[in-house]
Amino acid sequence: MRRVNMLQILKVALLIFLISGCGYRPVSHYARSVTGQSVYISTQTFKQDPENSVLIRDALSDALQIRMGIRPVEVESAKTSLKLELDKLTFVPLQFDKNGYVVFYRTNISMNVFASKEKEKFNVIGHFDFPVEPNAIITDSLRFEAIEKASLKAIDSLISQLAIRGLLGGK
Repeated sequence: MRRVNMLQILKVALLIFLISGCGYRPVSHYARSVTGQSVYISTQTFKQDPENSVLIRDALSDALQIRMGIRPVEVESAKTSLKLELDKLTFVPLQFDKNGYVVFYRTNISMNVFASKEKEKFNVIGHFDFPVEPNAIITDSLRFEAIEKASLKAIDSLISQLAIRGLLGGK
């Protein structure tokens, strides 16, 4: 008798769980409703540091593929075009050791993203914190990694903004 009651309770709990989860849609669904399935990506070269434009474009391509399931396409077959402009890139010391040497940096990146379908400008910001050895310089590989990770965080912010736009129906 007791076993039957537990089984019925379990069935009811499972039914409630399934019904309550029916309205869930991932962020990527709403972001894709704004951009569509075909997106062309372009970047404006940052004059002070042209290598970063390539890193940021690659980071956006990866983010679109991994987070949204969209593969970037050529301009002729794209429904939406995203143009990235690197607005500001800074390395800020966060922490010093007892001798006054920097041991922790923050990379701040600010980008403007222009969406052709929405004819709108998004300003996105990302940052990444990383340690360095005392009295050491930031190597190129560490610098590029920090820029890439900060760019990914900024692009996550872009995807969130696109998702909100899609959730609100493009308003």
